[in-house]
Amino acid sequence: MAVIEASNIWKRYTPTDDPVLRGVSLRVESGEFVAIAGSSGSGKSTLLSILGCLDFPTDGDFLLDGIEIKKLSDRDLTRVRAERIGFVFQRFNLIPTATALENVEYPMVVLKLGARERKRRALDALEQVGLKDFTGRFPLDLSGGQQQRVAIARAIVKSPSIIFADEPTASLDHHNAELVLQLIQTLNRENKTTFVFSSHDPAVLNFAERRLFLSSGIFVEEGRQHVA
Repeated sequence: MAVIEASNIWKRYTPTDDPVLRGVSLRVESGEFVAIAGSSGSGKSTLLSILGCLDFPTDGDFLLDGIEIKKLSDRDLTRVRAERIGFVFQRFNLIPTATALENVEYPMVVLKLGARERKRRALDALEQVGLKDFTGRFPLDLSGGQQQRVAIARAIVKSPSIIFADEPTASLDHHNAELVLQLIQTLNRENKTTFVFSSHDPAVLNFAERRLFLSSGIFVEEGRQHVA
């Protein structure tokens, strides 16, 4: 079953600008682990923003879980983002005045789940990322790798259809980057969570089952690796 079906996606920020994306098409099946590779300026962050329903294409068709995104009202689009999509950002984007537990609970506050259910799910998500003993810590009391793991727990806590990660290891040293990628790989394999992430680092890309290479707004190559 396809989580993402994008066809002939174009993106210009103004009518006179050169297009950032030039007719990109992409299909992502449920449970895939996909990397979008490309140098700075290739269009990968723009593509992830569109696929994550944070931005809209200038032209083209895009379905998420079979839903035609461009036909949604603002209210319905907000609901789709809240229920079906998780995000992991390069800079973690944690609330500095909230504990790890409260940060992970936040998406469920938006969904208006009860306090007991929020806490149960958040504790389970933090345990999955190896931080069950850090629930009361604030972001500044955590290392960069731990902060990114909190961000991953926040992304998985509502069991979204797909999680997007834009350069998720760019702010981490090599050791922590590898730990975070191993965690994402484990969540993909064991929970069947669908991940799409962007990177320009070949070492990072090697963790993905499927790799798509973007250059000047078009896909120029695709690679796959055998996963035992």
